Amino acid sequence: MGRLSGKVAVVTGAGQGIGEASAFRMGEAGASVVVADVNLEAAERTAGVIRDIGGEATAVFVNMADDESIAGLFAQVVELYGGLDVAHNNAIGARPPEGWDGTVSNWVHDTHTGFFDALLRGVVTVTMLATKHAVPLMIERGGGSIINTASVAGLRGEIYNPAYGAGKAGVIQLTRSTAAMYGRQGVRCNAICPGYILTPSGEKAFDDEMKAVWRRHQIIGRHGRADDVAHLAVYLASDESEFMTGQSITIDGGILSHEPMWADRLDLEA
Repeated sequence: MGRLSGKVAVVTGAGQGIGEASAFRMGEAGASVVVADVNLEAAERTAGVIRDIGGEATAVFVNMADDESIAGLFAQVVELYGGLDVAHNNAIGARPPEGWDGTVSNWVHDTHTGFFDALLRGVVTVTMLATKHAVPLMIERGGGSIINTASVAGLRGEIYNPAYGAGKAGVIQLTRSTAAMYGRQGVRCNAICPGYILTPSGEKAFDDEMKAVWRRHQIIGRHGRADDVAHLAVYLASDESEFMTGQSITIDGGILSHEPMWADRLDLEA
């Protein structure tokens, strides 16, 4: 019997990176996993790997930038497996705003307003929408666990894409509110706040110079891996964490536990 045997889990953004690792580890732990991603081919690969080790998984298309697609995802979860016990809200779903030229500024004074609004919606509003659909299904089952992917960017001031940090801070507050609202009905909600994780998107986010700065300020002498986050997600999904809710758990190699690195980043931006 695995730690998640008998549970039904949905993981969004499960075609690569943290979502892929989380879906795999949940399947390995015995959950029936709905592997959701806008890239259905990638989701199929993840689901196939889970099935290859004897697990149960189904790939489902979801566009997190589309409200109806999010609702449809949770309807499919019920059709496939009869209910829901775990939701790892991991994906971002931002719609490119009108008039935006694709430039992402690390400065408030130079940030495109439409991009800021779009990314806030893509980070925090889509998490709310997934939660909105997950909660009633979990209450029907007597409870469940919602796991939101936040970030250390939501816990500190930093010189990087202000919309992203503001959105992740919103996810952290939404996590607390969800926990407070539904705890008496058996629904727990926690957030994971990763530091720099070497995923495909993480590789693109920073150049080699900035990656070296990250590593220099981490107590643990390596960058984070998607599996580091996935193992924590399995714990939060399991009954082992049944007394934990409303928490934002940092997993960052120790980068927030000592003197900040803001001066290094300011120098690099200058």
